[in-house]
Amino acid sequence: MEFYTGFAGLTFLIRPNYEQLYPYCRGFYREPEDDAFDASVTTEEIEAEADKFSSVRTSPMLESLAVYRKISEYLPYKDSFLFHASALAVDGEAYVFAAESGTGKSTHARLWRQCFGDRVTMVNDDKPVITVKDGKTYISGTPWNGKHRLSTDITVPVKAICFLQRGKENRIEKADADTVFEKLWAQTYKPAEKEALMHTLRLLSAVMQTVDFYRLECNMEPEAAEISYNGMKRGFK
Repeated sequence: MEFYTGFAGLTFLIRPNYEQLYPYCRGFYREPEDDAFDASVTTEEIEAEADKFSSVRTSPMLESLAVYRKISEYLPYKDSFLFHASALAVDGEAYVFAAESGTGKSTHARLWRQCFGDRVTMVNDDKPVITVKDGKTYISGTPWNGKHRLSTDITVPVKAICFLQRGKENRIEKADADTVFEKLWAQTYKPAEKEALMHTLRLLSAVMQTVDFYRLECNMEPEAAEISYNGMKRGFK
């Protein structure tokens, strides 16, 4: 059995060891392409994931992680990289929320869906892909989309990236320029190969020149969505 999946303008061939990987990629199937990147993995690569993710105990899920790791090692050569974040689109523009796990990215994205309804499309709730093309930054959904399985097969331009932290009150401001790279780097997949790593660093530099960055302190009240959207949509002088 083999199938093709894809995102961010790329197509990947997968020959799965376990049948669960096919339905996992539902919504992102592609037609066969001769030049598709072969993202199939070996049993040894699957077993290696167990050392990195001790909480993951099933072989099908370990295969899913191994496949995405292989894809993520390839992405920088296509001007793209995996970014750990929750990304949503409003009126065709993406707003990306990055933070450490457990901070509340998915909860904040849910508040946006409640507040803005059908205007919101979830791009990806966990592991979207960022692409830099023609001097612009884009973000794409992928099948690797977190425990809530929220993702859409779309690519949209990034309006803003927001570093999220919890607070008693809701407040948004421009991110301190001196901290942007460190925060971006913390949520970026770091390839093992030196050349791919250097590509990734160049891509981050390009993103920093084309995207606005914000810092958001927020609680879990619906008002947090309105304040964050209005702040990023209007911008700060």
